[in-house]
Amino acid sequence: MRRTSKKSSRMFSQRRYERSIKNMLVYFNPYNLQIQANLKKMVESIEKNTLVQQTALAASSSAASDAGSTTGDSIASDDYKVLTEELAILATELEAKCVEVQAYKGNFERLQSDCTERTSELERLNSQLQKAKLDGNSAVEKLKKTEEDLAQIKEKNAQLSDELLNKSRQVGLFFKIP
Repeated sequence: MRRTSKKSSRMFSQRRYERSIKNMLVYFNPYNLQIQANLKKMVESIEKNTLVQQTALAASSSAASDAGSTTGDSIASDDYKVLTEELAILATELEAKCVEVQAYKGNFERLQSDCTERTSELERLNSQLQKAKLDGNSAVEKLKKTEEDLAQIKEKNAQLSDELLNKSRQVGLFFKIP
């Protein structure tokens, strides 16, 4: 959506320049046809969204300086100077924005590599967690088996203790008989 707004603002500024150039044509002396022809070429090139050749601009500026006695010529050269200054300012702003974009790009790439590193670290930790989980589950199973074995051994020990007690009573009764 930003592209359309930039494009429309660019078209608006081009239209504004086109209108100002067309309005300047009214101020020029109708006998100075070379200046009018150069300005018409500039308007057409703006309409076609192409750059005006430097030779045409130089010719129009030299023609304007030659015919500098009229007020329309001085207005045109002043407007040309203003437009040139605005273009220089815009070029400087564009360079600054390009530097800013490069900085953003560098930050983005650094963040992307950091994210990749952290993702791989998370995957490594996740695999370690899964392995520890499996080890814990197997240890729990072994502990349950050992508890079952211990319970069976206790039961067997209790049975053997009862048998030993019964046998010792029988032996005691056997020797006490007189």
